[in-house]
Amino acid sequence: MKFPNFTLTPIIISFVLGVVCSFQFKEAHTFVWHSSLLLLTFLGLLTAWIFRKRHLRIIPVLLYVISFSVGLKRGQQADLVGRNHYTSFYQWDDSNEFIIEIKDRLRPTAFYYRYYGLVSSINNKNASGKLVLRIKKEDSLKLNLGSLYRTKAKLNAVQNFNNIGGFDYKKYLESIGIFHQINSSDFKSVKSSSFSLMRWLRQLKQKLLDAIEAGSLKENTKQLIKALILGERSELNSTWMNRYAQAGIVHVLAISGLHMGLLMVLLGWLYKPIQLLPRGDYMKVIIVVISLWTYALLTGGSASVVRAATIFSLYSIGRNIKQSPPTLYLLLLSFGVLVYTNPLYLKQLGFQMSYLAVFGILTLQPVFVKLIPLKKGVLHKFWVMTTVTLAAQIAVSPLAIYHFNQFPGLFLLTNWVVLFCISFYLYTGILSVALLYFNLLPLFMANLLDMLTLWLNNFILWIVKQEGFFIEDININLYEVFLFYALLTFIYVLYLKANKKIIVGLFFVILILQYKAHVVRSLNEKLTAAWLFSEYKNTVLFHKKEAVLYVYSSDPIEENHQLVKDFKTKYIIKNIAFETLKNSYTIEENPVLFVDELWAENIEIKNEKTILVLSQNTKINLEAMLQKNKIYLIVTDASSYPSLKERWRKTCTKLKTPYYDTQKEGPYLFTSKTRNISF
Repeated sequence: MKFPNFTLTPIIISFVLGVVCSFQFKEAHTFVWHSSLLLLTFLGLLTAWIFRKRHLRIIPVLLYVISFSVGLKRGQQADLVGRNHYTSFYQWDDSNEFIIEIKDRLRPTAFYYRYYGLVSSINNKNASGKLVLRIKKEDSLKLNLGSLYRTKAKLNAVQNFNNIGGFDYKKYLESIGIFHQINSSDFKSVKSSSFSLMRWLRQLKQKLLDAIEAGSLKENTKQLIKALILGERSELNSTWMNRYAQAGIVHVLAISGLHMGLLMVLLGWLYKPIQLLPRGDYMKVIIVVISLWTYALLTGGSASVVRAATIFSLYSIGRNIKQSPPTLYLLLLSFGVLVYTNPLYLKQLGFQMSYLAVFGILTLQPVFVKLIPLKKGVLHKFWVMTTVTLAAQIAVSPLAIYHFNQFPGLFLLTNWVVLFCISFYLYTGILSVALLYFNLLPLFMANLLDMLTLWLNNFILWIVKQEGFFIEDININLYEVFLFYALLTFIYVLYLKANKKIIVGLFFVILILQYKAHVVRSLNEKLTAAWLFSEYKNTVLFHKKEAVLYVYSSDPIEENHQLVKDFKTKYIIKNIAFETLKNSYTIEENPVLFVDELWAENIEIKNEKTILVLSQNTKINLEAMLQKNKIYLIVTDASSYPSLKERWRKTCTKLKTPYYDTQKEGPYLFTSKTRNISF
């Protein structure tokens, strides 16, 4: 009997939908539900197999249901910690001893060096899990990649410093499986008693980074080489990072398909003599694939580089056996394999944008290139490069605008110039890093790299100065993102002259999304509410009244302040008014009193719904105040010392008064139905 003729595509899509549903619906009964669904599906498949002549057509459908169920299960497993996770052995009320391997270096903050660490053991028990390690810069301690360290520091919850519309750091860490951090300088180096390939690769990367740092290259060149060749962006100047983003070429700094493709061409040329040996073609493919994955893991194994390595590996193997499937099929297959291996990839923006870009290139670029048919030659190659850039940009723009609220208008010009020279820069950079490792880099090559870096940065600086082409503060909601992709799909299927049922179905999907996007935008604009924010040495109150934002602060802030900029990415704001913060407001029925260093102790509070905002390290005797008056809520912000706020928190706990710290818990929403703020 022939197995039913259907492709793998619906199975992979069903599996991914199952993973997505498991992330969205995390109720306890889901495990029982999809386990029962899986069992019933297997029974149905068995029945269909027995009575195959009558039920043959339902086998693919049953397999899709099985795939969906497996996706639900994998998604649930990804959100659960394993039995050997460090939290299973951590003694919360006692001291603990960690052995931690340094996985990655992060961009340092103003006060801390930061790292990702892998837990090797805890209290002499083998364990797993990832942590964020923070070391004060004043302690002058730096940790090396791939090295093991012992520490007895305590675990701390990850603090989320995001403001409304800002980057949700805590959520991002959870998406990569990190739930705690260690703040300490108590790290003692430990020697490993066993070999680990990943640890060896991290140690090799550290040696390469040290070799680059010790070389004669200029500082900007060192930073760019580390980012482009080794994927180490932690030392790249934040100002230049922002400039690359504004110019629309920040993707060049992320090790991905461009780098892996150029590396594959280089490896194909270097390993060509192997083909002269018996079965040399097979040996060459194996060595190329191993080299690709070694480089992918050496650079950190990010989602985008793993995607590129997977696709190029499948492509190399398929081409060698002369049965290479379509590239789009390989893309979908690699997507399914990676999501099955690590379902948390789906939550990572880099993974999403990486696949969207490649999918856009594979589907839209062939359409664009036919718009202007050119004969083979320089103009044809230039047009092909242009259509590739356009296709990738169109595919990722809605998602990028949703997350970053900006669009680089000169992205085409930037990519025309940069992509012409990036291959030469990468090849020269790879050779230079190898020579630096052996301390053999000639002066002329160092000068060449410095000159290329200077030229590239000057060009980027010129692009950034064309401010009229850089669009900021773009506000779109999630339904508008889906609406854009639905419209794009609709136009594409019209071009392909697809089945009328598909076209009609997409048309109704577009109508529904358009309605939902309009409703969400209207609610966004009409919302009236008030929030207290966490700002260092400042007390800030936002009052949004439909499309007007009133900003009250103890110290003046301007429209380009990060709090205001982040807020405008979340809500539609047409006008902003700045005023000095008063000592009292009435928000709905709650009197709100701002207690600062000028607080008068003899004030009597009669309204039991009063909210006290303690700020500016006020000297208030909180215990006496709470014993004398009935207070609805105590709120603190980042304008007071942490030790003082901890004392206030304990006092509130003792006297059973609700307490809220905006620095730890985020902006405090007084109400989302504010009709009046009076003085």
